[in-house]
Amino acid sequence: MAKGKQKVFKCEHEKTLICISDIAEKGKTSTVNAVLDILLQRFPTHTILQHQNTPITGIPILRILNINNHIIGFDLMGDPDTDFPARIDRLGAYPCEAIVCTTRSSGATLEAAIATAVNYNMLFIKTSTYQNDDNNLHNYLNGIKAEHIIDILERRGHL
Repeated sequence: MAKGKQKVFKCEHEKTLICISDIAEKGKTSTVNAVLDILLQRFPTHTILQHQNTPITGIPILRILNINNHIIGFDLMGDPDTDFPARIDRLGAYPCEAIVCTTRSSGATLEAAIATAVNYNMLFIKTSTYQNDDNNLHNYLNGIKAEHIIDILERRGHL
């Protein structure tokens, strides 16, 4: 945590679920990938506890990391028809202190994320991506959003 920052977001929930929710093709997965990239660089002694890739393309869709004895789960594919409800529930049942996931802005994926937060007594934080038509600026903004998500994880005591 940056010097001078205080932990905030103290509430009755010890665990956190951060849900990046938006319509298709708005940079949700890119933002979570940016979170992962930053965390893996900042914490090179992390341990990957579980990972899952799509069977056909090999694209990462699930990661569970141990970072300084803090378990954080990531689901990168909150699209309809991707088995997201089962994966997000599995992350909730796993001893994750925090989960970062992507969902569509409404419908079954968002409902599954909310249900997981409720079922596993997690603070639910819904956010969206920063958007811009300039692809270079859009990628830069994804990095800023990733830093904001990491700041929440730090302030909640999950890093």
